[in-house]
Amino acid sequence: MRRSLGIVGLKLLGLAVVIYVLSFYLRLGFLLQAVLGAGALVSLAATASEWRSAQSPALAAAGVVAAYLAVQAAIFSALTTESLVERSMRWQIRAASSDARRPEVVLEFEDSPNNYVALYSTQVADYLSSSGLDRVEVQFFVTRDFGCLRGIRETQIGTLVSWETSSGGYTGSAGTSEPPWTNPWWCP
Repeated sequence: MRRSLGIVGLKLLGLAVVIYVLSFYLRLGFLLQAVLGAGALVSLAATASEWRSAQSPALAAAGVVAAYLAVQAAIFSALTTESLVERSMRWQIRAASSDARRPEVVLEFEDSPNNYVALYSTQVADYLSSSGLDRVEVQFFVTRDFGCLRGIRETQIGTLVSWETSSGGYTGSAGTSEPPWTNPWWCP
């Protein structure tokens, strides 16, 4: 019995890691739920000899699916990290375009020149203009999957912790300077 549970556990762990790596490299997005569902079916197929020989095959099959989902959740939470990072940035305000209706605020990384983030916000533009400074500390919420950058989001600009924005913010780079966020070699 213990040997069977160990075999099932190893199969589920291997399958969960494969699905995580595939979802990461293929950037599955909304298809991830379908892949996770297919993974549950594969986990049943891969462990069929173990759960069919149990006293209650239906209960054992349900346990396999529950264990698969638990292992999958553990893998995702262990390999996805979130952190707060603060960077010193120079700022620039561009006039509002007819599309945005709000001023464009461009924040350039001081330690990584020519790399920037931009957002459209009257509140941020007013705050920076009234500060009298040409630099501001910006705090970012950084999400990484498998050590690779998934996304960044500004959470604090100077002492400003909330502001209205229009959709359409962006990041960019002009030139060949080092990017502000480095990734390990295995990142796509």
